[in-house]
Amino acid sequence: MKNGAFLAGFWYVGPDLESATKEEVESLSAYIGRAFMRLGRGWMLHVEMMRKPAEGYPEGFFDDSNVVTLSIMGYPQASYPGILHSLSLLPFEVRVSNRFIFTDFLDASGYLTSLRKRWGQKTRSFVAQIFNKTDAPVNLDAANMVVDIDEAATPLDSGDICYGHHTCVVLVRGADLEELEDRAREIIKAFEFRGFTARIEKRNGMEAFLGSFPGHGYENVRRPMISNLNYTDIIPTTTDWTGAEYCPSSHFPPKSPALIQAASVGSTPFRLNLHDGDVGHTLILGPTGSGKSTLLSMIASQFERYEGARVFVFDRGYSMFPLVSSCLDAAHYDIGAEGSPLRFCPLASIDTPVDRLSAQEWLEAAIVLSKGSPPSPDERELISNALETMAGTTRPDEPAMRTLTNFTHTVQGLDLRKYLSYYTGDNPGGLLLDGESNDIQYRNFTVFELDHVYQMDAKLVMPIFLFLFREIEKRLDSTVEGSHNPPSIIIIDEAWLALSHEMFQKKIKEWLLVLRKKNCAVVLATQNLSDIVNAPIRQTILESCFTRVLLPNPSAMNDDLKDLYTGYLGLNRQQVRLIATAITKRHYYYAAPNSRNYRLFDLGLAPVALSFVGSGNKDDLKTIRELQKQHGVEWPAHWLQSRGLSDWGDLWLEKYMEHQAREEIAEKRTKDKEGGF
Repeated sequence: MKNGAFLAGFWYVGPDLESATKEEVESLSAYIGRAFMRLGRGWMLHVEMMRKPAEGYPEGFFDDSNVVTLSIMGYPQASYPGILHSLSLLPFEVRVSNRFIFTDFLDASGYLTSLRKRWGQKTRSFVAQIFNKTDAPVNLDAANMVVDIDEAATPLDSGDICYGHHTCVVLVRGADLEELEDRAREIIKAFEFRGFTARIEKRNGMEAFLGSFPGHGYENVRRPMISNLNYTDIIPTTTDWTGAEYCPSSHFPPKSPALIQAASVGSTPFRLNLHDGDVGHTLILGPTGSGKSTLLSMIASQFERYEGARVFVFDRGYSMFPLVSSCLDAAHYDIGAEGSPLRFCPLASIDTPVDRLSAQEWLEAAIVLSKGSPPSPDERELISNALETMAGTTRPDEPAMRTLTNFTHTVQGLDLRKYLSYYTGDNPGGLLLDGESNDIQYRNFTVFELDHVYQMDAKLVMPIFLFLFREIEKRLDSTVEGSHNPPSIIIIDEAWLALSHEMFQKKIKEWLLVLRKKNCAVVLATQNLSDIVNAPIRQTILESCFTRVLLPNPSAMNDDLKDLYTGYLGLNRQQVRLIATAITKRHYYYAAPNSRNYRLFDLGLAPVALSFVGSGNKDDLKTIRELQKQHGVEWPAHWLQSRGLSDWGDLWLEKYMEHQAREEIAEKRTKDKEGGF
C-alpha cells in the first residue's frame, strides 16, 4: 500500500443460511469471532458482499449511472448472526462494505469507561447529584445502559473479546435519479427493519466512498466501537448458493450449461445440475400431488439442450405424454394399451456371444418367473445350444425366424418348452413378447408408458422391464471409438414398483454402479422415503445418488418421518422444517450432502411451459388426444390457443413451418446427390 501497509485478499463461501440451524450459524459466527481475537491494534478488516446481476454487466459504459453511498449511523440493542442477510436478497446490484479497525485493550477499556461515566451521569438529575438526593427519580434508560456497559466490559477484561471502529457503507447505482432513490429507500428499509439507522451520504459522500475501498483506513472512520462478536454478526458469513453455471461432469462437452435455470428466494437465480462431479444419479422424493411429475418432465425437456443427448423415461400416469408428443425427435409407447399393435422380439439380436449371453439371461429370468426356481445346469446348456443353433440357421435381417415360438421348437427339453409357453402364441405373455420384430423405434427422447403394464401379471411385467433395460444398455454402449458417450439419462417414475422385485433391484443396482462410466445418469422418483429405506439396495441408492431433490411434505415434521429425513438423508432440523413448510407444486429442495450444497428453489414456470410439462390430468390428456386426431403433428399450436396463448401458438406454427421447409430442402439435396446432379 502507499503507506507501507500490506494488503491480502481472500474469497470465501459459507453455508446456506436458509438451510442452516440457528446453532450452526451461531457456532460459525463464534468461530470467526475467535479468529479475529488474534488480531489487534494496527490491523484492519474489510469484508465485502457484492450482489451482481445473473446475466452479467450490461454492455457499454457506466457514464450515465448519479452512484450513492449509504452509511449506518446507529445500531440495535443486540445483534445475531446474519442480521443483515436481507441485503444479499435485494433485487438489484449493490456493494456492501464492512470495515473494522482493531483497537487495543487500553483504547477499548478507556472508551467503555468514558461511556459508562457519561451514562452514569444521566441516571439522576444534576441537582440530585449535587445535593446527593438518594430518593430522586432514576432515569431507567440510562441505568440500563450502565448495566449494558458493565456487561460488555467483563469479557473485555477477561480477554474474550476485542473492540474496534466499524464502518458500514452500501454503494448502489441507478440508471436515473428516480431509480437510484427507490433503491436507496429499499436499502434503508432493510437496515431499519433490523433495528439499524442509516442515511444517504451527502457532503460526506466522497469520504464514505473512499473509505469503502479495501486498504483505506483513514477516510470516514466512525468513532463508536463495537465488539468483534457484533462485527461477525453483521458481516456476511453465509452464502446464497446459486448452483454451478456449467455442468460439473468432465464427461460432458466443456462449458455445457446448467440443466435448468430456476429461481430462489430474494430474486436470486438457481442453476440446477443433477451432476455432482461426474455422478448424475438423482433421487427424487415427494408425496403424490407435490409436483414430482412436473419436475421430471422439466428435467427430460431440458436435458435435450446437450448435443446428442438421449433421454429414456419409464412413466406411469401419462405425465410425459403432452411433452413427448410435442417434440419432433421423440417417441411415446403405451405398452399393453388396448388395441395397441406393439410387440417385442427379445431374441432378435443373438449374433454375437455377448448378445447370446444377454438373451440367455433374459430367458433364464422368464423361466424363474414361470418355474419358481432357476434352471438347472443342464437346462442352461440346452438354452445355450438352442440360441447358437438359432443364430446359425437364421439371419439378422430375419427377426420373424427368431420368435419365442421358434425358440421353443428349437430348444431340447419338454420342461423348458412348458415354462416358456406362457410367452408364446396367444397366451398372455405371447401377445407382447412373441413378436416377429421389435416395434420400438428409439429416438433421442423415448418414453415408455407403463400404466397398463403394472396391472399385468408379475410374470409378464418383469420380462418386459428386463427386455427394455437390455435394449437401452445396447444403445448406451454404442459410441464412436475413442470419444465420450453422448450425455444420457434414464428416468424411472414410481421407482418403488421397480424396487419391489429382486430382479429389478439387481438391474438398478448394476446401473447405479456402472452407468456413470457411460455418461448416463439414473433418476429414481418415488412417493415415500420408506420405499428407499426398506429396499434391500438402500445403501447402494443412497451412496450412488449424490443429488437428492426433496418435494414439499407437510408431514415431514412428524416424528417418524423426521427421523427418516435426518437419519437416512442426513438433513438437520431446519432443512426438515423447510420441506414441511414449502409450498406444494411450487418449491423443491436440492440436497447434495457430498458437496454440502443445499437450496430451496422454484422452477418459476410460465403458462407456455406448464402447458407441456404440467398438464397431465385426465381432462388435459383427453383434449390433447382430440387435437391430435383433428390436427396431427400441428396440435401443439391449437393446444396453446385453447389455453389462451394464441400468440405463442402462432409462433409455434411459424417455427414448425420453418423446420419443415429446412427438412424438405435437405431431402431434395440428398436426392439430387444420389441422382448424380
